[in-house]
Amino acid sequence: MAAAAAEVRVFVEVRRRLRSALLILGEPKAGGMPMDISVMPSSLQVKTPEGCTETRLPAEVRLAPSTCRGLRYVAGDGLHLRLQAQAGLCTVDVPVSTRKLLRVLPLPSENWGALVGE
Repeated sequence: MAAAAAEVRVFVEVRRRLRSALLILGEPKAGGMPMDISVMPSSLQVKTPEGCTETRLPAEVRLAPSTCRGLRYVAGDGLHLRLQAQAGLCTVDVPVSTRKLLRVLPLPSENWGALVGE
């Protein structure tokens, strides 16, 4: 019987007008284990010694894996990657009452003007 793969939190923020995406892979609870990460246009695959986990992106989101830049590790948050992305219009409305705050961002950086439209 195979062991269950380590759970890795995934956060994707797509900025349509900038045609970019921020992809954050949270630290696994086991901490410090080696991971092999594969980014594909419509999914993300994380392999650990314990197993493999594949996360599918929403159908309207497409990533360009070869455009990865800004790779950095943030202690307590995880691995941050920036990629080019294409996102179609989402046709599903999510009621405000069902939304849950998952992440709090710092105050705007020097590029806040470009993000206002998003």
